Amino acid sequence: MAITITTPLATLPAGAPALGPAGQFAFGPGDVAEPAFMQTVTITGDGAATTILVNWIDGVLTLPFTPTGVRVSRIGGTDTSLGLPFTKTATNTNLSFTVNFTVAPANTTTQLLLVEAYK
Repeated sequence: MAITITTPLATLPAGAPALGPAGQFAFGPGDVAEPAFMQTVTITGDGAATTILVNWIDGVLTLPFTPTGVRVSRIGGTDTSLGLPFTKTATNTNLSFTVNFTVAPANTTTQLLLVEAYK
């Protein structure tokens, strides 16, 4: 069994251009510590798996950089397993990143995740 992506990454704010291979950066004046971009993704648990690979774009196109860090926060969904999502920098590439959960998301429940990528 496996955790599945119910809705792919969606760029924030709503209506912003879709993330493409050129990236979508949000740098402040002289501050590269801000997130390069923020997105949401909805996943559906299977009650057993504790990891899921999420593509930045489509699994083929890549970002023009490898994020130095990715922060993932649960912001909604129907999952009550109390598992927390987190990432490890070593699993970030310019193609995808891995989300690990402290507890497997319950079967057929969803988690809405906020993803912040830092350049």
